[in-house]
Amino acid sequence: MAVIRSTKEHLFTIRSDTEWEAVLEKAKSFAVTLGISPEYAATVSKSRPARLQKVSSLLSGYLTASTTGSRETMGADNAKRVYFSVIDCFVAEFCRRFSDNDALLQSLEAFDKNSPLFMDSAKIVVFADYYSAHVDEVILESQSLPVAFSELMKLFQIVLTLPITTASNERFFSVLKQVKTYLRTTMGDERLSHLMLMSVEKALVKCFDLDELVTDFALLRPRRYPLMQ
Repeated sequence: MAVIRSTKEHLFTIRSDTEWEAVLEKAKSFAVTLGISPEYAATVSKSRPARLQKVSSLLSGYLTASTTGSRETMGADNAKRVYFSVIDCFVAEFCRRFSDNDALLQSLEAFDKNSPLFMDSAKIVVFADYYSAHVDEVILESQSLPVAFSELMKLFQIVLTLPITTASNERFFSVLKQVKTYLRTTMGDERLSHLMLMSVEKALVKCFDLDELVTDFALLRPRRYPLMQ
């Protein structure tokens, strides 16, 4: 917020005749450095009128915020008016954009160590709610519970970061190489999953009665009809 306020104040400060004269002098000195005449084109001889600026073909059919049509080259007074118009546009747009999110911008002070509102729980909750974060977790964090239970936090971190075993995953990948051969590349995912499970759990599969399984399968969906009654 301090940066925003200082920027606004700076924009209001440079909108003055004194600042305009300073900007004009800098522009003239820069033009002289580049070998360009610092005088405006208003001093062009009457026998040769100033060149008119034409609308670019790239802008045809578009709505523009400023005049781009044919006009005489601006003089000192016109340049001054443009300068003040640009500053006014900056100020208006700056105020509009940052006033809509004033509460959000104020919540950012909770993350500035030099701010008196540093780590203010109310400001942090506003910031978290705007970005759809878990407000409950933010509230617990702002209450310094991790500091109060530092040893418990270390234990939780150790448990959550312990590497899990990958033996089961490696086992399934090995079975996948055996089951999904070149002749079985067109099988569906469900059938492949069942075959892999049967291959991994061989001990359980051996305990099944195949005749009983065939009978149960036949009763689920009979496909044959008796030829003789």
